[in-house]
Amino acid sequence: MVKVLQVSLLFFVGILAVHGQCPRIIPRSGWAPRESGRLVPVLPIRPAPLVVVHPTGTASCTNQADCSAIIRDIQAFQIDANGWADISYHFLVGGDNNIYQGRGWGRMGENIGQFTNQAINIGYIGTFTDELPAENIAAHLDSLINCGVSARALDTTANVVAQCQVTNMVACDATTIFQWVSEHPRFIETPRPV
Repeated sequence: MVKVLQVSLLFFVGILAVHGQCPRIIPRSGWAPRESGRLVPVLPIRPAPLVVVHPTGTASCTNQADCSAIIRDIQAFQIDANGWADISYHFLVGGDNNIYQGRGWGRMGENIGQFTNQAINIGYIGTFTDELPAENIAAHLDSLINCGVSARALDTTANVVAQCQVTNMVACDATTIFQWVSEHPRFIETPRPV
């Protein structure tokens, strides 16, 4: 009985510690995802050593209803056209200053080549061809990294890269995301798989 109480207390304290480090994240139910019926595999390399930042390549959004609709469209395309089990992003950041849960911590992502089994994907909703992410939404990258480290989902020394560095889907000069990410203190020029 005492052992059960000790374990329960440690779990509760751990949840409080992580919650204190994490920003407000809108759960999947907040954007009404479609259930694909397919299982998303567990991320085999944990804590993850890499964060990959993507532009979603969609319109941007400024309110929760529009951001949720865009996220549902992304999910539908990625399931139907790409054959993936779910939306590829672990989290998405909208122009409405909200963070949305995609796959969440601890699940494998998609569309990052040889880093799929060891990275967390963060999608910034928009194309970012002419402008940088606004300062308020740019700050969510650090909030999510701190949250992931606290939850032991990200390595304390996790690095940050742009999608264009790990896939050939987007040229690095085609988006301002690379310019912005390359100034981050955790940025690395040449990521290497673990």
